[in-house]
Amino acid sequence: MLTDPVRAFKAAASRALNTVSDTLTARSALDRIAAEELVIAALALTGPLWQASHPAENVQRLYREEPELAHVAIDFEHSLTRLVTALGDGLIS
Repeated sequence: MLTDPVRAFKAAASRALNTVSDTLTARSALDRIAAEELVIAALALTGPLWQASHPAENVQRLYREEPELAHVAIDFEHSLTRLVTALGDGLIS
């Protein structure tokens, strides 16, 4: 059946979400819903931040040619950590 790979992926993703959410709930002041929201938000932020912090070769070339445009370069780990921490703190409040 064509949906079998999708079903397998969704089941694995659900197990991973449960595992991470359980860990967050046990080690923080987050309740279960907030923990799940934090994980989902972190995933949603990861893609765009990764792309922005790892630009394509033509964008890297542009930054070298016009350094004033390079100010939009993002430090992936710092940005993701800061944003997820702020969101987590907000979910606890």
